[in-house]
Amino acid sequence: LRDMSQIIDAGRPKGACWSRYDAQALAGCSLFSRKGDVFAVLAAGNGPGIHALWPQAVALGYRVLVRPSTREPFTAQRVVCAMVQAGLEHYVALIPTDYRGADELVASSDLTLAYGGQDIVDKYRFHPQVRVQGPGRAKIVIGADACLDEAVALVAKSMTDLGGAACVSASAVLVEGDMHDFCRRLRLALQQLPLETFPLVSRQSVDWLSSVLDSPIEAVPMPEGYVVYPLVTEVTEPDDPRVQRELPFPCVTVAPYHAIRSAPMLSGSLVVTVFSRHPQLLESILSDASISNVYIGDIPTTWMAPSVPHDAYLSDFLMCNRGFRVSPSWSENKSKGDIL
Repeated sequence: LRDMSQIIDAGRPKGACWSRYDAQALAGCSLFSRKGDVFAVLAAGNGPGIHALWPQAVALGYRVLVRPSTREPFTAQRVVCAMVQAGLEHYVALIPTDYRGADELVASSDLTLAYGGQDIVDKYRFHPQVRVQGPGRAKIVIGADACLDEAVALVAKSMTDLGGAACVSASAVLVEGDMHDFCRRLRLALQQLPLETFPLVSRQSVDWLSSVLDSPIEAVPMPEGYVVYPLVTEVTEPDDPRVQRELPFPCVTVAPYHAIRSAPMLSGSLVVTVFSRHPQLLESILSDASISNVYIGDIPTTWMAPSVPHDAYLSDFLMCNRGFRVSPSWSENKSKGDIL
């Protein structure tokens, strides 16, 4: 929030002005304008980071209605309460409601940001006023030239950061070279991590994950719940459907990388980290514009910075550019103390 001016300015086109009173308006400019007035957020509960994004809408002048996740409503409540205490009570509201209420929020708002799984993606796929933050399916490509020990450390961090439940948590690894040796090293590295690295979940979540995976997951009972250990699944085909699997705990599918068959599996990913210096491999991934973020080198998929777009800039969705110009004689005209 302290960096909000810098963050929203990063998403503004260089030739655009914020205000019709800007001096550039006399010669003609692009006026950076809101597409509406009311913005709804259907929040997820897989991490607090999503509540660092929607405050941009408040900074842009929107009234924001936040429907918190029933699983984790507290971060949303804290942020909204803090904003109200800061004097923004007419700009933010917490709307705890069920799915029917969520549908009403979408219908009554100008624009909506909706978080969810594939079901939410399918529901709002063709809704022009809804932007969906769905499964991230973040991936890492390990080149044949990579140091395996360094690659293993990168994957382990990308898997376990944020409890392995965030959209940017790595869910698949594509390996050039000896995939079996990589998996062996990765499992050993994960076994050496302290327990507090792994997420703590309920018995219900353990049973649900086991049912989805069709096999029991490794979970250790603790007084506060169950610690879930990471899962590494090895597949033999580059286009195995499990490469696209994403579950809310540290879980990766490791597949062989193939220049042609792996390309469709990478398309649409939120993040792809390329751990290779091979130009041909890098160029093929950079040329796929459906990949939202591409990191090169030992950068975990969970890396984020406030002024770097996450899934494009939020202002791309909330704002538009309009041609605008004011005649100098009209801007200087004063009537009853008012300036045009």
